Amino acid sequence: MVADDDYFQHLYYYGLFHKSLDLQVFEQEDVNVQLSFSGEELLEKLEKIKACGCEKIRLVILDYQMGDDKLNGVATAKKLRETGYGGPVLLRTSEKKEELERKHENFEGLIKDKVIDTIVPKSDSKLGKELIEFYWRSQ
Repeated sequence: MVADDDYFQHLYYYGLFHKSLDLQVFEQEDVNVQLSFSGEELLEKLEKIKACGCEKIRLVILDYQMGDDKLNGVATAKKLRETGYGGPVLLRTSEKKEELERKHENFEGLIKDKVIDTIVPKSDSKLGKELIEFYWRSQ
């Protein structure tokens, strides 16, 4: 599952998951990549998936800033954990870690407690791809 308010990022994720990642699982399983434009939309989709029990959520990737009137990636990650989601959460963002620490008093604690597993700079697509492959395989 992915939440990012940028349409072009949705195109990036579509290409990444369907053409770029080195994951044999895509050839062996029917993988459904859920793209959302906000944390709220992602959480709604997660509730529907949990209610039907029809899919396994293997990975959640969140942008930080998804609109002034929307949940940011940190708030979305907290809500995910409150709903019982225990899989990996990647925060793929343009914000620097220092900026996130200023905006969120206990940001280091969120990383330490695995509310957010990893921060991935959007500018480092190679690292992002490697981390997504790593977390996908670990599930």
